[in-house]
Amino acid sequence: FTFAHFSQIGPTRIRSLLSLFSSPAEALGASVSELLQHGILEPLAHRIVSERARIDATSLQRRYDQLGIRFVIPTDAEFPMLLKEIPDPPIGLFVRGTLSQETLTIAIVGTRSATGYGRLVTQELASALAAAGIIIVSGLALGIDGVAHDAALTARGKTIAVLPCGLDRIYPVSHSGLA
Repeated sequence: FTFAHFSQIGPTRIRSLLSLFSSPAEALGASVSELLQHGILEPLAHRIVSERARIDATSLQRRYDQLGIRFVIPTDAEFPMLLKEIPDPPIGLFVRGTLSQETLTIAIVGTRSATGYGRLVTQELASALAAAGIIIVSGLALGIDGVAHDAALTARGKTIAVLPCGLDRIYPVSHSGLA
């Protein structure tokens, strides 16, 4: 759950570390010498270890547990199969809720400053698709994204929000209830 703090390592190097260690926790708990053995340059290895010392992992994990947030990596069964097939898949996903492997999904994204007509069309489309059992994926942003999620939920369908921020800090704040 602390991969975000080490973004300078890069996804390729993190994937390499994950393949060499038995778990993400072990990879992130590696000593400077272990990191050096796995190809991390010395200044970065020292930075990783010093940054890690500033993180209260126990409190962070407790907070994520209370919020129902978990970190899913590509080797986990629930990691979306289609994401594994893209050229540069994410090293992991912070997840709250369930990820379905067998259901059709469709992304609906659009402008933040939607017109009335755009909102109406999105509402009708997302409602019909969600009612038919198709999962609506969007970004929880203002405008079309929020309308798509709201319409899916109103139709008693499922929706997945892909966020650029942590699940513990919903943005925009006005969509906290929607989230």
